[in-house]
Amino acid sequence: MGATLIGLVILSTSNLKAQGKELIIEIILQVCNIVILFIVCYLLTLAILQRQKQHRQIISLISLVEAGQELGSSLTLEKIVQLVVNMVKNLVNCNTCVIYLRERGKEGDMVVVKNCFTLPQHERLFKDFSLDVGESIVAEVIKKKGSILLNDAHKFQKEKIIPKMKYVRSVMVVPCLFQKDAIGSIYVGQQGIASFRDDDLRLLSILANQAALAIKNAQLHENVAQLAITDSLSGLYTHGYFQESLDQEFKKAFKNNKPLSVMILDIDFFKIVNDNFGHPQGDALLKQVGGLIKSVTRDNDIICRYGGDEFTVTCINTNRTEAILIAERIRQAVEEYDFIAGNKVVKVTISGGVASYPEDCDAKKDLVVIADETLYEAKKGGRNRIAHRT
Repeated sequence: MGATLIGLVILSTSNLKAQGKELIIEIILQVCNIVILFIVCYLLTLAILQRQKQHRQIISLISLVEAGQELGSSLTLEKIVQLVVNMVKNLVNCNTCVIYLRERGKEGDMVVVKNCFTLPQHERLFKDFSLDVGESIVAEVIKKKGSILLNDAHKFQKEKIIPKMKYVRSVMVVPCLFQKDAIGSIYVGQQGIASFRDDDLRLLSILANQAALAIKNAQLHENVAQLAITDSLSGLYTHGYFQESLDQEFKKAFKNNKPLSVMILDIDFFKIVNDNFGHPQGDALLKQVGGLIKSVTRDNDIICRYGGDEFTVTCINTNRTEAILIAERIRQAVEEYDFIAGNKVVKVTISGGVASYPEDCDAKKDLVVIADETLYEAKKGGRNRIAHRT
């Protein structure tokens, strides 16, 4: 078995007396053997640690590849941000992970919390904020498009949004970059000081860029899906969405024994508007009426353009009496509103029919039939009125 030279020990024996020289040399050799043993153990320890580090890196890289595959197969934004949080928890040891997304608006950009994993007492501390006025490590990362690693977040003096937390001292924040644009960021925290390494920051940055691509794809998918159910003229939901959503809501109402109401509304004498002002101005009036209906209804009411100059409103968990009040509120708002056609003010009215489950029927298709029949009764009865069964 061959020997490996790991060092040299040079001895000068000129000053040693002959007597006892061999014993001294023997002692020195024994000391050298002990030193060699320590050196070998040290080198072995370094080799093991290096091997463990390489193994962790390999595992982390495999996790990132798997993460990319899983993110690529997801289409919903909600599922993607949850996947990202789960992947971060697998990659690094942390007690907090928050996904922020940038939402652009006419009045400035907002930074919105899309998913928050943290200790229960910290959840309320992570909030949406304005990118333009909010001083925060998250804002700085998004604006500068660069990562930040804080060994002690309590010493970061620029933070005005996220308060100091007892159990979050070490913090990493990386941008989610898509085509050199920061569309959000990932905030990761841990209890101890200096809990994260540069390797953790690099891994998180790779994951963040994978997440950015998946998030953009999900947002594009949602936009296309929204366009498919949005009427291009009025901005309201389409006739197809009315039928689809009514089917879903009727099943819920039937299962939970809750009321459900539908109204069909029609602009009175709309043909005269088209004849007098032209179809472009008629289209503009339709959009104004649709917007007004939406403004006076409730957040959970589903407003659709049914076709032509007709609109529908689906009122969830609403009985006939409540639906009639909503319909009357719409009718009155339209009657009192000054609509614009070209450079002129135009006054119009609407008629409507209301149908309710279970008071008027026990089937979805009958809801639409009865609402349409009572609309005809309102028209026949003089218009600018709401009709219903008694």
